[in-house]
Amino acid sequence: MPSTRRPVPGEKGPHYVYERLAVERSIAALGQALPDFVLLYSMKANPFRPMLELMRGRGLGIDAASAGEVQLALDVGFAPTDIFFSCPGKTEEDLAFALGSATVVADSLGELERLDRIAGQLGRHAGIGLRINPDASLGPQQDARLAEQGKPSKFGIDEELVLARLGAMKALQHVRIEGIHVYLRSQIASAEAICQVTARCVRLARTLEQGLDSRLSWVNVGGGFASALGAGQPSLDLELLRRGMAGLPGQLPRLRFMAEAGRFLAAGAGTFWTPIVDIKDSRGVRFYVTAGGLDGMLRPALALLLARMAHGAQAWPLEPLYSSAECHAICVVRADGTPAAGETEIVTVAGPLCTALDVLAEDIRLPKAKIGDWIVVSNAGAYCATLSPAGFASRPRPREYLI
Repeated sequence: MPSTRRPVPGEKGPHYVYERLAVERSIAALGQALPDFVLLYSMKANPFRPMLELMRGRGLGIDAASAGEVQLALDVGFAPTDIFFSCPGKTEEDLAFALGSATVVADSLGELERLDRIAGQLGRHAGIGLRINPDASLGPQQDARLAEQGKPSKFGIDEELVLARLGAMKALQHVRIEGIHVYLRSQIASAEAICQVTARCVRLARTLEQGLDSRLSWVNVGGGFASALGAGQPSLDLELLRRGMAGLPGQLPRLRFMAEAGRFLAAGAGTFWTPIVDIKDSRGVRFYVTAGGLDGMLRPALALLLARMAHGAQAWPLEPLYSSAECHAICVVRADGTPAAGETEIVTVAGPLCTALDVLAEDIRLPKAKIGDWIVVSNAGAYCATLSPAGFASRPRPREYLI
């Protein structure tokens, strides 16, 4: 867990704490591994405004996954040239808004045509990107190796379709293709695989420049940098990554190379704090009932559900909803902010919602707690506050703090 082990002074309810120094350490570590790359922050991981302001202050750009995220990035002060809007299913309203507010990354051939038409209607000439679904894939394991065979995906345009339609792309009247975006998946622990994907991006960029008879200006190689979330989980070797990526941007020195990260930067910096409001026994099971459960911290409850469904087998990651059964460590902190110690007991930690699924931990050994003590959940800095169904039972959203 982050070094901060105290609740926010005066806070009595469920809340998130994000540790600034932990985020800055992760930014520095990834920056040292990728010195020739511009880092983009994947806002969907954690769009808390102070977190965005921290990213902007550290020189990162933004990977935006909705028009709302584009607007939030603008509100925080990111320049349109540092915002890249990439997601499937953009509406015509999204495209009209984003042209001039960000670099739009086309996700399909149809979207490419719509972009050209809308830009013409607006009297604009805009540089855009293409998201390409490469003819390569990775298995579900964190340390999987790259396979030279693509898979169907709702994300991007298949590589072979891009190459077959270069003539039509050259004929676009109001938009010009200035960059490519490739992203295979999240939580990749193989530095070799990431380097192979990047080398493939270099080759694709060269092919597109030749086929379009024009120069690109940027390449986004994606990311998916694994963060070791839990005991026994493989972590990305940043030194191997540094060595493997070192010469690749230099092969196309005119281009701005970018990589995106969200979970790697923020996940380990966050903790979820929720007070124990009741302790009860039911047929031999002791329950610590907390003020906040899956309505504020969904992922531990999902991990338990998937473990039940797997019937003892390994449940594969389902990002960003589930990484591993060991992803979120749980501890007890006393009401006065001191770590709990002493006699332990086996308990189930359950939230207040009217569903039996609202359980943060089951049959876990913890120090004996009292009402008013805190349950603290680790690795809560990314895909936690944003994914949790805070509207369930009309309960208040947990507050968030960057300290």
